[in-house]
Amino acid sequence: MVFKMLDEEKIGKILKIAHEAGVAIMQYYHDYQKLEIITKSDNSPVTKADLAANKIIVEGLLTLFPQVAIVSEENSEEENLAAAKNDKYFLIDPLDGTKSFIKKLDEFTVNIALIIEGKTVFGVIYAPAKDVIYFTNEKNQAIRISDFSVVNQGVSVITTSKNKNNLKVICTKREPEKSQIIANLNAKNIAVSEVISIASSYKFCLIADGFADFYPRQANISAWDIAAGHAIVKGAGGNVFNYGSLHEVEYKFDQNFDIPFFECY
Repeated sequence: MVFKMLDEEKIGKILKIAHEAGVAIMQYYHDYQKLEIITKSDNSPVTKADLAANKIIVEGLLTLFPQVAIVSEENSEEENLAAAKNDKYFLIDPLDGTKSFIKKLDEFTVNIALIIEGKTVFGVIYAPAKDVIYFTNEKNQAIRISDFSVVNQGVSVITTSKNKNNLKVICTKREPEKSQIIANLNAKNIAVSEVISIASSYKFCLIADGFADFYPRQANISAWDIAAGHAIVKGAGGNVFNYGSLHEVEYKFDQNFDIPFFECY
């Protein structure tokens, strides 16, 4: 069982690791000249903030769980594929939404998930600029802590929306995916009251917290972008399914870490 491994004390320590990574990220956020943006081979940006957060998370998790492998967006593909062969591994994105971070938006997040036998069983998402953290506790409930830096003020158990009409739909800011999603919903006569565009895993937090009803994804995305949010949505009573099915998204990889299209609600 996962919670023999992750009791309340261990979860608390993981939250502190995520927070520490967020503090490091915010130092670069407030001192843009130190950022040093580099373009990776896949044309995505990486900054000193990504790498600083990655170092904090990897070292922190290895101290707590020296026998558990780690897959990270900032590790090499060779390291990641070797780590993912284990039945149990952490899956992290030290700074999800780097483009938003570079633009000085506040939606970027720190993602930490635990994968056991292809299932995401625990997740933490910390939004440093908002100072709010979402996670699953030892009872597998989804929790939001507002003002995390202020002695963990505003602790709430959260649940997904049960609304089925006039949906608040959350999706990427990217085109043409955004327009295609809206067109597909219109073609199915699904009424949409609002479309919310978010650039990071914060989308899952809004679903888990009941502020949005539906998150369909019809473009490429990587496992470290969704695993933590997936776990949190599950803890809130929802799930993430392969697009057009009721088969839960799984995290088993032997070539790359691409995730097929999905629906979250």
